[in-house]
Amino acid sequence: MEIINNCSKTPLGLKLILRRSLRYIGLDEFEGISKIVLEESNSSYLQSIPENITELISQKYRVLGFYCPKTETDFPYIMLFVNEIYKGIPFPLTVTPILLIRITNVLAHELAHHLISEKGISSDETIETDEAEEVEAKKYAENLVKKFRRKFLYNFWNWCLVELSNWHVAIAQADFRSNRLETAGDHFYTAWQLNPQNSYAGEWYWLVREKLSINSKEKKDT
Repeated sequence: MEIINNCSKTPLGLKLILRRSLRYIGLDEFEGISKIVLEESNSSYLQSIPENITELISQKYRVLGFYCPKTETDFPYIMLFVNEIYKGIPFPLTVTPILLIRITNVLAHELAHHLISEKGISSDETIETDEAEEVEAKKYAENLVKKFRRKFLYNFWNWCLVELSNWHVAIAQADFRSNRLETAGDHFYTAWQLNPQNSYAGEWYWLVREKLSINSKEKKDT
Protein backbone atom coordinates (compact mmCIF):
# COMPACT_ATOMS: atom_id res chain seq x y z
CA MET A 1 0.00 0.00 0.00
CA GLU A 2 1.38 3.36 -1.08
CA ILE A 3 1.30 6.57 0.98
CA ILE A 4 1.08 9.67 -1.21
CA ASN A 5 1.78 12.97 0.52
CA ASN A 6 0.43 16.00 -1.38
CA CYS A 7 0.86 18.45 1.51
CA SER A 8 3.05 21.47 0.79
CA LYS A 9 3.97 21.59 4.49
CA THR A 10 3.94 18.25 6.27
CA PRO A 11 3.37 18.52 10.05
CA LEU A 12 6.24 17.34 12.20
CA GLY A 13 6.13 13.60 12.76
CA LEU A 14 3.02 12.99 10.65
CA LYS A 15 4.50 10.19 8.52
CA LEU A 16 5.83 8.38 11.59
CA ILE A 17 2.46 8.70 13.37
CA LEU A 18 0.64 7.43 10.29
CA ARG A 19 2.89 4.37 10.00
CA ARG A 20 2.44 3.59 13.70
CA SER A 21 -1.31 3.89 13.27
CA LEU A 22 -1.30 1.50 10.31
CA ARG A 23 0.74 -1.05 12.28
CA TYR A 24 -1.54 -0.69 15.27
CA ILE A 25 -4.70 -1.30 13.25
CA GLY A 26 -2.98 -4.08 11.32
CA LEU A 27 -1.74 -3.86 7.76
CA ASP A 28 -3.69 -7.00 6.86
CA GLU A 29 -6.91 -5.08 7.48
CA PHE A 30 -6.03 -2.73 4.62
CA GLU A 31 -5.93 -5.52 2.04
CA GLY A 32 -7.38 -4.20 -1.22
CA ILE A 33 -6.69 -0.55 -0.47
CA SER A 34 -4.17 0.71 -3.00
CA LYS A 35 -3.06 3.92 -1.30
CA ILE A 36 -3.55 6.49 1.41
CA VAL A 37 -3.47 10.04 0.08
CA LEU A 38 -2.65 13.01 2.32
CA GLU A 39 -4.11 16.37 1.32
CA GLU A 40 -3.86 19.59 3.28
CA SER A 41 -7.58 20.38 3.36
CA ASN A 42 -10.84 19.42 1.73
CA SER A 43 -10.95 22.80 0.00
CA SER A 44 -7.61 22.16 -1.71
CA TYR A 45 -8.68 18.92 -3.34
CA LEU A 46 -12.10 18.58 -4.92
CA GLN A 47 -11.24 16.27 -7.81
CA SER A 48 -12.66 12.75 -7.82
CA ILE A 49 -14.35 13.27 -4.46
CA PRO A 50 -17.59 11.27 -4.15
CA GLU A 51 -20.70 13.38 -4.62
CA ASN A 52 -21.96 12.86 -1.07
CA ILE A 53 -18.63 14.11 0.34
CA THR A 54 -18.63 17.15 -1.96
CA GLU A 55 -22.12 17.96 -0.73
CA LEU A 56 -20.98 17.85 2.90
CA ILE A 57 -18.06 20.15 2.13
CA SER A 58 -20.36 22.61 0.36
CA GLN A 59 -22.50 22.69 3.52
CA LYS A 60 -19.41 23.66 5.54
CA TYR A 61 -19.01 20.36 7.33
CA ARG A 62 -15.47 19.39 8.21
CA VAL A 63 -14.58 16.24 6.36
CA LEU A 64 -11.53 14.60 7.94
CA GLY A 65 -11.20 11.97 5.26
CA PHE A 66 -13.12 9.64 3.01
CA TYR A 67 -13.02 6.19 1.47
CA CYS A 68 -13.26 5.94 -2.30
CA PRO A 69 -14.38 2.48 -3.50
CA LYS A 70 -13.08 0.85 -6.66
CA THR A 71 -13.89 2.64 -9.91
CA GLU A 72 -13.18 1.93 -13.55
CA THR A 73 -9.99 3.98 -13.34
CA ASP A 74 -8.76 3.44 -9.79
CA PHE A 75 -8.54 0.87 -7.00
CA PRO A 76 -10.03 1.60 -3.56
CA TYR A 77 -8.14 4.22 -1.55
CA ILE A 78 -8.41 6.41 1.53
CA MET A 79 -7.85 10.16 1.56
CA LEU A 80 -7.05 12.10 4.73
CA PHE A 81 -7.32 15.89 5.07
CA VAL A 82 -4.45 16.77 7.37
CA ASN A 83 -5.41 20.33 8.35
CA GLU A 84 -8.87 19.17 9.35
CA ILE A 85 -7.46 16.36 11.50
CA TYR A 86 -5.03 18.72 13.24
CA LYS A 87 -7.60 21.49 13.72
CA GLY A 88 -8.07 22.56 17.33
CA ILE A 89 -4.96 20.79 18.64
CA PRO A 90 -2.24 23.17 19.96
CA PHE A 91 1.17 22.66 18.38
CA PRO A 92 2.89 21.17 21.50
CA LEU A 93 0.28 18.41 21.55
CA THR A 94 0.69 17.53 17.87
CA VAL A 95 3.83 15.55 18.69
CA THR A 96 2.16 13.52 21.45
CA PRO A 97 0.12 10.29 21.30
CA ILE A 98 -2.98 12.49 20.99
CA LEU A 99 -2.34 12.59 17.24
CA LEU A 100 -1.87 8.81 17.12
CA ILE A 101 -5.28 8.37 18.76
CA ARG A 102 -6.83 10.98 16.48
CA ILE A 103 -5.42 9.61 13.22
CA THR A 104 -6.18 6.01 14.20
CA ASN A 105 -9.80 7.00 14.83
CA VAL A 106 -10.13 8.65 11.40
CA LEU A 107 -8.26 5.87 9.58
CA ALA A 108 -10.29 3.14 11.28
CA HIS A 109 -13.54 4.89 10.37
CA GLU A 110 -12.62 5.02 6.68
CA LEU A 111 -11.24 1.49 6.77
CA ALA A 112 -14.60 0.31 8.11
CA HIS A 113 -16.29 1.67 5.00
CA HIS A 114 -13.88 -0.44 2.93
CA LEU A 115 -14.51 -3.57 4.97
CA ILE A 116 -18.27 -3.06 4.77
CA SER A 117 -18.01 -2.55 1.01
CA GLU A 118 -15.73 -5.54 0.40
CA LYS A 119 -16.66 -8.01 3.12
CA GLY A 120 -19.95 -6.74 4.53
CA ILE A 121 -18.81 -6.49 8.16
CA SER A 122 -21.65 -5.40 10.37
CA SER A 123 -23.76 -6.43 13.29
CA ASP A 124 -26.43 -9.07 12.76
CA GLU A 125 -28.46 -6.65 10.66
CA THR A 126 -27.86 -5.96 6.99
CA ILE A 127 -26.59 -2.47 6.20
CA GLU A 128 -29.05 -0.91 3.81
CA THR A 129 -28.55 2.84 4.23
CA ASP A 130 -25.65 5.28 4.32
CA GLU A 131 -26.70 6.28 7.83
CA ALA A 132 -26.52 2.68 9.06
CA GLU A 133 -23.09 2.30 7.45
CA GLU A 134 -21.88 5.44 9.26
CA VAL A 135 -23.06 3.97 12.56
CA GLU A 136 -21.13 0.76 11.90
CA ALA A 137 -18.00 2.68 10.85
CA LYS A 138 -18.18 4.76 14.02
CA LYS A 139 -18.52 1.64 16.18
CA TYR A 140 -15.55 0.00 14.45
CA ALA A 141 -13.36 3.06 15.04
CA GLU A 142 -14.46 3.45 18.65
CA ASN A 143 -13.70 -0.19 19.43
CA LEU A 144 -10.20 0.16 18.02
CA VAL A 145 -9.49 3.34 19.98
CA LYS A 146 -10.74 1.66 23.17
CA LYS A 147 -7.77 -0.69 22.91
CA PHE A 148 -5.50 2.29 23.55
CA ARG A 149 -7.05 2.70 26.98
CA ARG A 150 -5.71 -0.66 28.09
CA LYS A 151 -2.31 0.98 28.38
CA PHE A 152 -1.83 3.74 30.94
CA LEU A 153 0.08 6.00 28.52
CA TYR A 154 -2.67 6.07 25.91
CA ASN A 155 -5.38 6.25 28.56
CA PHE A 156 -3.71 9.40 29.89
CA TRP A 157 -3.47 11.02 26.46
CA ASN A 158 -7.05 10.09 25.65
CA TRP A 159 -8.01 11.89 28.88
CA CYS A 160 -6.01 14.89 27.63
CA LEU A 161 -7.97 14.76 24.37
CA VAL A 162 -11.23 14.83 26.33
CA GLU A 163 -10.00 17.79 28.39
CA LEU A 164 -8.95 19.58 25.20
CA SER A 165 -12.49 19.13 23.93
CA ASN A 166 -13.84 20.64 27.16
CA TRP A 167 -11.42 23.56 26.78
CA HIS A 168 -12.90 24.35 23.36
CA VAL A 169 -16.38 24.19 24.90
CA ALA A 170 -15.36 26.79 27.49
CA ILE A 171 -14.06 29.10 24.76
CA ALA A 172 -17.23 28.55 22.73
CA GLN A 173 -19.41 29.47 25.71
CA ALA A 174 -17.50 32.72 26.19
CA ASP A 175 -17.89 33.53 22.48
CA PHE A 176 -21.61 32.74 22.64
CA ARG A 177 -22.14 35.09 25.59
CA SER A 178 -20.36 37.80 23.58
CA ASN A 179 -22.65 37.06 20.60
CA ARG A 180 -19.73 35.86 18.47
CA LEU A 181 -21.87 33.08 17.08
CA GLU A 182 -19.70 31.95 14.17
CA THR A 183 -16.63 31.62 16.38
CA ALA A 184 -18.70 29.89 19.06
CA GLY A 185 -20.05 27.41 16.53
CA ASP A 186 -16.54 26.72 15.26
CA HIS A 187 -15.28 25.88 18.76
CA PHE A 188 -18.33 23.77 19.62
CA TYR A 189 -17.78 21.84 16.38
CA THR A 190 -14.08 21.38 17.16
CA ALA A 191 -14.90 20.14 20.66
CA TRP A 192 -17.40 17.65 19.24
CA GLN A 193 -14.96 16.33 16.65
CA LEU A 194 -12.12 15.94 19.14
CA ASN A 195 -14.42 13.99 21.42
CA PRO A 196 -17.48 12.56 19.62
CA GLN A 197 -18.85 11.48 23.03
CA ASN A 198 -19.12 15.15 24.01
CA SER A 199 -22.83 15.32 23.23
CA TYR A 200 -23.07 18.68 25.00
CA ALA A 201 -20.77 20.24 22.39
CA GLY A 202 -22.73 18.58 19.58
CA GLU A 203 -26.07 19.85 20.86
CA TRP A 204 -24.76 23.40 21.23
CA TYR A 205 -23.17 23.30 17.78
CA TRP A 206 -26.57 22.56 16.21
CA LEU A 207 -28.25 25.24 18.35
CA VAL A 208 -25.72 27.85 17.24
CA ARG A 209 -26.00 26.75 13.63
CA GLU A 210 -29.78 27.08 13.79
CA LYS A 211 -29.51 30.54 15.37
CA LEU A 212 -27.09 31.65 12.62
CA SER A 213 -29.53 30.37 10.00
CA ILE A 214 -32.39 32.33 11.59
CA ASN A 215 -30.27 35.48 11.77
CA SER A 216 -29.32 35.08 8.10
CA LYS A 217 -32.98 34.75 7.06
CA GLU A 218 -33.94 37.81 9.10
CA LYS A 219 -31.25 39.87 7.39
CA LYS A 220 -32.52 38.81 3.96
CA ASP A 221 -36.10 39.75 4.89
CA THR A 222 -35.15 43.25 6.05
